[in-house]
Amino acid sequence: MSLAHNLSQKITALGCAILVLAGAAFVYRNELKRLFHRETAGQLHSITFRKNADGSTSPEDTLAEIAYWRARIHTIGSGAAHTEFVTSANSFAVSTEERSQGTQILHHAAHTFGEALYQEVGLAGAAVCGQEFGAGCLHSFFGLAIQEFGIGEGVKKLDMACTAETDALSREFCRHGIGHGILAYLGYSVEDLVHALRACHTVDTTEDDFRMGCGGGVFMEYNIRFLLRTDGTPQRELTEKNMYQPCDSVSPEYQYTCMFWQPTWWFGPSQPEDLLKSARRISAYCQAFPAAASVTRSCFEGIGYVLPQKTSDSALIAQSCAISDDLQNRYSCWRYALSRAPSNLQLSRSSALVCAGFSGAAHDSCRKKMSEALLNSPTATLSPQ
Repeated sequence: MSLAHNLSQKITALGCAILVLAGAAFVYRNELKRLFHRETAGQLHSITFRKNADGSTSPEDTLAEIAYWRARIHTIGSGAAHTEFVTSANSFAVSTEERSQGTQILHHAAHTFGEALYQEVGLAGAAVCGQEFGAGCLHSFFGLAIQEFGIGEGVKKLDMACTAETDALSREFCRHGIGHGILAYLGYSVEDLVHALRACHTVDTTEDDFRMGCGGGVFMEYNIRFLLRTDGTPQRELTEKNMYQPCDSVSPEYQYTCMFWQPTWWFGPSQPEDLLKSARRISAYCQAFPAAASVTRSCFEGIGYVLPQKTSDSALIAQSCAISDDLQNRYSCWRYALSRAPSNLQLSRSSALVCAGFSGAAHDSCRKKMSEALLNSPTATLSPQ
């Protein structure tokens, strides 16, 4: 074959590639332009995520959402765009009959806004994301930052942004997002997870800070894999053989944190009508794991953390916490449900149900413990029992 012929083929191939790239750029530019000029005055942006059976979202929908919010950030600024996103998402939440499905979709939507924010303004947007919708915006924003800057510099820059938050809960959510980002950057093997946990020690100073902050973000990302969702990757499959992974593979010092986050994975996309059945199964999982009593309590606190995200039915939450025969397990679940639930759920109205099945002194002791939980809860509204 002649040199001239080879050269001609290469030029033809190059020309085709240029046309394809030009066409893609044209399509993207037109799509961005279309989204740019979408009517927004007096009209809320519609959340267009399609919920798949495995809990993931459609890549096509995700890309469209990213393009839309990048355009809004470019036009009105990151802070105003975030406010607009939260307003639109809250409107969606109000109009969605199924609370649990709406919660999951909005968490994914917040992830998408965080990705758009980082793509558009970089680290300058670190203070924009809030705690809303499970801190999904923080999760993806921090994940992308660590991918760009690496573990050392990236964690340092992001922790500085977290430290600037004015209240403890905001700092906790912020550092939790760092944990998601570290693991997504390193990978999803147990070795990667241990490496990520060690990196979190530069961020979290106490055991409880570690559990809810960076360390908790690492374990949650290992199981749920939120930062892989934009390409349609499902969460880790749950089987009888792996139900205690990675908690049975890490050193005892990490099991307290690990078992707190296992119920989030174990519950999966369960609906309110299946919640009590799921709670029975998960309570049994918590009690069967061979570990110190503090680890078992942490697992039941993890159940209490999940329940208000699954249902607004305070009686159902109380009944789910009352499954264990152990008073301390019930208390751990209920105390955490009270501390993490939105104040408008008024869980205190159902606290008596947590003591169902106890009688005599055991019942009196239970009511005393539940009263302590109410008094120590920052969100509970006291009401006559």
